[in-house]
This record gives sequence, structure tokens and C-alpha cells, in this order.
Amino acid sequence: MQDTIACFELPPRYSPAEDDELLDFLRRSIGSPVQIDARSLRSFDGLMLELLIMARRSWQAAGQAFEIKNLPDPVAGELRLLGATQALGLEGGQA
Repeated sequence: MQDTIACFELPPRYSPAEDDELLDFLRRSIGSPVQIDARSLRSFDGLMLELLIMARRSWQAAGQAFEIKNLPDPVAGELRLLGATQALGLEGGQA
């Protein structure tokens, strides 16, 4: 039996310091595979990057899938410059 994938669509600009919707989603999704849809994302802050990296590591440790998809090219370029693509699981494709 396959687990249902929990999905979350990031808004154009997201900061966990201002809005904890992503953190709430992640807490509700523990134990399920997760997809983060970044198609609308136009910029990110360091807290969001840290949250996504830590969440991905936690999901990997639990043997669950954690995927960030539809990352816009400009944001992917910023993540490449920061050296964050591998930590986010983006090194093989879209970043």
C-alpha cells in the first residue's frame, strides 16, 4: 500500500518568521511523503531555506519521500549560488 502524498504550494514570498503555515503543514504531514510545490515562489528567506533543509533531512531519516518541485529558474539559480541544491535534493534535475 502506498502512502498518500501530502502537498503544499508555497506562495510567491514566504517567511516562517511571518507565517507558520508551512511549519504547520509539515507537522501535520509527519509520517507521509511530502511534495512542496514551488511554482509560485519568487523569493525566499534564510529561515525558509533552513526549514526546508531540516524537514528534508528529517523525512529522509524516517525513510519518507520529500520533494520540492516546479522551482522557478531564478530561485533555482539563487539556491545554486548558495550551494543549497544538494541539501534540498535538487542537484539531479531542476536546479
